[in-house]
Amino acid sequence: MGHISGTSNWRIRWLPAEDGGARITRAWTCDEKAALPDRIDGRPVTALARHALAADEREEPGEVLEIRSGRASAGAEWNNRHLRELTLPPCLETIGDYCFLNCAALLKLTLSDSVTRWGGAVFMNCRALHDITLLREGEQGVSLAYLCDELPRELDVLILGPGEHRARLLFPEYQELYEENGPAHHFDYQIEGAGYPYHHVFVRKKLTYRDYDALFRVYRGMEGNEETAVTLAWYRLRYPEELGAQARESYLAYLKPRSGALLTRLADAGQAADIHALAALVPLEEADLAAACDAARAGGRTEALALLLELRHRGAPKSRMKRYEL
Repeated sequence: MGHISGTSNWRIRWLPAEDGGARITRAWTCDEKAALPDRIDGRPVTALARHALAADEREEPGEVLEIRSGRASAGAEWNNRHLRELTLPPCLETIGDYCFLNCAALLKLTLSDSVTRWGGAVFMNCRALHDITLLREGEQGVSLAYLCDELPRELDVLILGPGEHRARLLFPEYQELYEENGPAHHFDYQIEGAGYPYHHVFVRKKLTYRDYDALFRVYRGMEGNEETAVTLAWYRLRYPEELGAQARESYLAYLKPRSGALLTRLADAGQAADIHALAALVPLEEADLAAACDAARAGGRTEALALLLELRHRGAPKSRMKRYEL
């Protein structure tokens, strides 16, 4: 068994891959937040095998490697059941069938858009997965299309490219339901939720922002959730990657009368940079600023509160500003 130090605790089984890289056949961690190693024995990690990170104790062939970061307790559970945040290797190209089976706590996933081969049911029973960070160095890959097709729930996707290139997209949830029709001896198939078109907006597994933006009117017409619609508009205005003028005006017209609720959400989360960006997009009312200040104060969000107080001060009429004379 090999032992090395790293940033996360892992027990790994691996084999050399045909492409000269390393293929992880099984990996267990006891950490809630972990990153798989980029290289094993000098080889880039290019593949995760079938069931590689499934939340069970299945054994697979391969050389054994143990990585310790010094944070594992004596009674730690090495079964991936408590894994909440995972970062995958940047050279990864293949992810096998049922790779993350039953990782029920997995909430955040960071991966490269270099993955070209996806197995079946990779995220079966990963019902908490919501936040996706996709690292993209070159042209758009197929990973986003796979994730949206595989996961019908709401997905919050941050796309990071070289330099300052970034986009953030929300894919609203939907549900596929099968109801037994006894007299007819078959199941009736139904779709609930207005998010279905967003998850299937891809053409040849590629997303165009124009097609994505065109769905905003459709979503609102299908009586989609208003808070979700506000987030859709906000993300596109906040990170306007390939945002056309007409789409921008549509998003802005929807956001302006609802900016107060969004401001309070941002204050409650302590997102000072986003508050600054929102203030540059729309005029903020005094009452909305006051409510946001209360939310930031209650949550102990000092940086956000300081910015909100500054915005209130800037917008206060001269007659209401305090004056001090010595």
